[in-house]
This record gives sequence, C-alpha cells and structure tokens, in this order.
Amino acid sequence: RSVKKIRKNDPQLDKLVYIRIKTSDIINLLSGRMPIAKHSDSIVVPDSSGYVLLLENKQKKIHQKIYFDSNKTIANKVELFDEKGTLLYRAQFESMQTVNNFYVPKHLVITDGKSSGFSIHISRYMANAHAPESAFVLTPPPKI
Repeated sequence: RSVKKIRKNDPQLDKLVYIRIKTSDIINLLSGRMPIAKHSDSIVVPDSSGYVLLLENKQKKIHQKIYFDSNKTIANKVELFDEKGTLLYRAQFESMQTVNNFYVPKHLVITDGKSSGFSIHISRYMANAHAPESAFVLTPPPKI
C-alpha cells in the first residue's frame, strides 16, 4: 500500500459524487452560506417565489443564480453554470435550523440537474467546536 499526496487548493468532487462542485462550495453550504462565484456584474430580478440574484461573467453570460425569498432576506437555492451555460450543480436548502445563533441547514439537496445528486440530513451541529490541528493530519497506513 502507498499513500498518495495530492496538493490542491480547492478540488472538485466530481469523481466522488459525480457533480462538478468544489470542496469550498460544500463547506460554504454546510455552514449555511451561499458560495459566490467570481463575476463581473450582478442584477436582481423578480421570480415566481421571490427574487433571483444573477451573477454574470465578463461575456455577460449568467454564471450563477442565487434564489431569495420574497423579502430578499433568506437565500434558499443556488445554481452554478459553466462558460457554455450548462448547469454544473444546483444546491437547495430544504430546511434550516438555528444552532447557537448560527442559521445552518437541516436538510440540503445537491444535484447536477440530471441524474446525479445527493441529500444530506443534519441532525447535530457542533458550533464553535475546538479541534486541534492534529485532527486534520492524515497519517500513512501501517505497513503490512
């Protein structure tokens, strides 16, 4: 057995979950935050259930959509598109909960808009939990 070190700042998870989503986007979503893509322009437009924030790239193509409620206070869904306009992923907070003054997801659904997707039901959060740096170190497996 061998351990393979791969250094990457923000890897895609498509080989694991078959959806082109970055690790940082998952972390943001699990933290109750919407990931924000790099963009050059933005506009808010009305939608049937509230409002949509459209983030455009330099070519004026829609790169990301963030859906808000009718009061423009709660973001409940995000869609990210590639440069051709193809949906990379859609993430939706199905339900939220408040934990130690943090508004975090209780049920999160992430799909590619086609056949791949997954759902996360979160029953317990450890807000402001202390974790030593050693908790984030992977050690090689023992030699057999």
